[in-house]
Amino acid sequence: MKEKLYFLSIIIFLIIFLISVDVVFTVSSLPCSITGYVIFSNNGSLVTSGGIKYVIKETGLTNSSSISGGSFTLDCNITSLQNKNSIGLVANTSDEKIGYSGSIVGPAGFASQTQVCTTKQWHFNGLAIDPASGLALNGNILVGIDDISVANSTKFTNGAWDIYYSPCLISGNIYTFRFSVNVGNNTDYAFMRLVAK
Repeated sequence: MKEKLYFLSIIIFLIIFLISVDVVFTVSSLPCSITGYVIFSNNGSLVTSGGIKYVIKETGLTNSSSISGGSFTLDCNITSLQNKNSIGLVANTSDEKIGYSGSIVGPAGFASQTQVCTTKQWHFNGLAIDPASGLALNGNILVGIDDISVANSTKFTNGAWDIYYSPCLISGNIYTFRFSVNVGNNTDYAFMRLVAK
């Protein structure tokens, strides 16, 4: 009988550790500002310090601010709310945790997509351990994004994997990163949603 690998539960643990911040915000009418607060999703406490950045997907406009006492205010540079704009927010805490949020604002059809994709380098690492035995695994990891032809894979030993990935992405868009780990004849999958910076 084949032993089932439980890599997915290990990846999910890593994702919760890395992406443990929630961003809650509102967008005012013109002149546009984004106000909100940032909390740790595991316990609901406020993030006391860090930074936050927004990107408007359609135009690439961006701005950043600091997080102080759990709250933030950003001027958002939207000159018209006649069309819909996609806003992606990325929060980084002073202790290196990351979270994101996104929203669509505006009443009509989407604004023209004037921003083009640019190559972004992403770095991921983690451990592949069989929870049934506690043993570190040897295998191959592949990272990619659906509908984007570029992917990257690498072999790993002793459970530790480290991979770079450089797809062409549109800043402010939320992408689902797909991880597949192959150990022997078993393949397990995990997914992570992130805002492209």
